[in-house]
Amino acid sequence: MVEINRRRFLNACAHAALSYTFLSKTALAAPEDDWALSDDFLEALFLSDAEPTFQRSTFDLTRTEFRAYLNDLKNGQFRIRSWFDAADRDDNPDTQFLDEPFSDTPFDLSADHLERLAEKNGFDARFAAPKHEGFSSRILFGLRGCRTTGDASSLCDRVTLVETVPNFLDRSCVLGVWDRAAGKVAAFEGSTVPNAIYLFAQARNEEGANLLPTGVHQYKVGLHGRSFSSVSAKQPGAFIQQKAAPVRREKAFTTLDDGTAEFRISVHTHWFAAPLDFNGNPMPVADNIHAAVLNERTSPVYYSSAGCQVVDGAYYPAARRSVGAWDAFRLAAGLAAIDNDSFEAATADDGKSFFYMLLTGREARLAAAQPQSLPKTLRYGSYGDSVESLQRALGVGVDGDLGYGTAWKIIEKQTMSEDGVSVDGIVSPKNAGLFGVSL
Repeated sequence: MVEINRRRFLNACAHAALSYTFLSKTALAAPEDDWALSDDFLEALFLSDAEPTFQRSTFDLTRTEFRAYLNDLKNGQFRIRSWFDAADRDDNPDTQFLDEPFSDTPFDLSADHLERLAEKNGFDARFAAPKHEGFSSRILFGLRGCRTTGDASSLCDRVTLVETVPNFLDRSCVLGVWDRAAGKVAAFEGSTVPNAIYLFAQARNEEGANLLPTGVHQYKVGLHGRSFSSVSAKQPGAFIQQKAAPVRREKAFTTLDDGTAEFRISVHTHWFAAPLDFNGNPMPVADNIHAAVLNERTSPVYYSSAGCQVVDGAYYPAARRSVGAWDAFRLAAGLAAIDNDSFEAATADDGKSFFYMLLTGREARLAAAQPQSLPKTLRYGSYGDSVESLQRALGVGVDGDLGYGTAWKIIEKQTMSEDGVSVDGIVSPKNAGLFGVSL
């Protein structure tokens, strides 16, 4: 029964909401025999990109309700309000530990600035740890709330970026590649937050939508997605999340404001334990890195994600390749061009390991323009002696690796605090006393 309702909702996404002009040949360099997305494919896409482990209710979101919602969204009558809104942007849980406010002044980001960010967060020790020798020296990175201001699609000395405010509709984040050995960077437009469709579904407990916590995550090249009803929306040569992290959700609800529906997201982050596998071990929620697919739509939404990290572009099986910024992102990461004519095929790079460093546009701006304002922090993915000190203070196993268990303990400690600290999973100079450590 649950699966039937889920399919009804996603059918509504595909058939009622997603009537659009498909990816243009100019924007994505599509093949001459343009591959049109059928309704069946769109349904498969939304099923494929949904969280595979989310526990759904039996709520039945009707096609009529969803069509009305998307029409209001398209006509600007449905307002999405959150801590990502301009009026609330300095209450963003991702950046509350910083003293500097939002700024839309462009800045140049270089490999040296990314190195500074890694050092400030204890990520550099992870990159250099002997147990991680098999990982690529090209670090994938994401900046939540950031845009490019020019062509930054090939590895170069620096890229020009600007801090912005994600709105769950278009691509307002940057994903990039940092060639640590060569001191080069490349940056691409994309998203690190779920789209409004999944957020709306989560408000009704029909689908899950999560925000991957900032930090360093581990990925392997592989096949993203699933097949449904003999229709596949899989993407070969994507990057597949390998380690569990605490699951972060924004609890949304609808209200009425002067006759206008308002979709509001709390400024307080809600954390959930990771799902468990059959052996009782925490497992990732499949926040993979893949192509956005929907970036050439003529109305919202412009990317497909329930929490995955996505880059503009798509995969065309008929052309045996990926296209757009997604293709350039993969090449910058050192992967071979895809040469498959099937959604199901493996690639020559499957199994290769990568780090993904997810931070914010504000942190990147501070690293580049105001390094004195960038504090030291410990968060998911930090590594080394400072983590060992924190683990001793928390009374957890000491291995110097801030993984799922230690991250969850930080969140528990912040949640139980009566001092009004932000529950962000980050240890910073502002809250270090709560944990009995100094930074």
